[in-house]
Amino acid sequence: MRMPSWLGIVPLFIVVWLMGQAATGWPGAVAFATEGQPARGASHTVVLQQDNDESADDNDDAVDADNDESANDNDDAVDADNDADDDGDNVDRGDVTIVPVPVSAPAPPPSGPTTSPVDEVSQCLANGGMLVYRGSDAGIAVTSFQDNLNVTLARVAPTAQPLPPGAVVGNYVFRLSASPCGGAPYTVLPLEVNLAVSYSDTLAAGRDESRFALMFYDGTTWTPAPKLYRDPAGNHVSASVTSLGVYALVQQ
Repeated sequence: MRMPSWLGIVPLFIVVWLMGQAATGWPGAVAFATEGQPARGASHTVVLQQDNDESADDNDDAVDADNDESANDNDDAVDADNDADDDGDNVDRGDVTIVPVPVSAPAPPPSGPTTSPVDEVSQCLANGGMLVYRGSDAGIAVTSFQDNLNVTLARVAPTAQPLPPGAVVGNYVFRLSASPCGGAPYTVLPLEVNLAVSYSDTLAAGRDESRFALMFYDGTTWTPAPKLYRDPAGNHVSASVTSLGVYALVQQ
């Protein structure tokens, strides 16, 4: 019996179709590999992904390492600069010398009642007691080193006697007198007293304080007071005296 001609064509069509599917990469298999990744194409995809991930990780590690090294280098450089600056400062600075700043000395505080605005003050002093006359820009103080001593300080006019050698400072010319408390006046003190003048910066302005002195007038001549002490930084001049009479603050 003879077979129909179309039966010979069918096998040929199947072969051609299978070859075409093989040539186009078998779409069904690709779809399966995309979902489950068992096929060779899927394995290759995974390998590429891993390589990309490893490369990214390597790049990140390299960047982090570079950043860390750069940060460390910058920190080291800053520390080195700071150390160098500190060393330079220490070298330039050298030894530090503390210089005291002079402060104007106020008039010595009184040990008794404060002075009045009149040009004469008097007080009976014990040993260590102090009488103070306060002017507008200077204070005159007498400190006693004996008991029962009445001391009087009185401002006098600079022209009431011959002017002392040098220049009178601030018209501070005054008479020192003393007596036993309630007794007759002394002509000479039995013991020394400390006679001091503390002056303001205003009074000293434009003058040479290192040449300030207390001068004594005995009725005939002017002479420097004995045991003279000058303290220009403290705005102070003093002397230890026994003579009674007129004294003046003078720039010699």
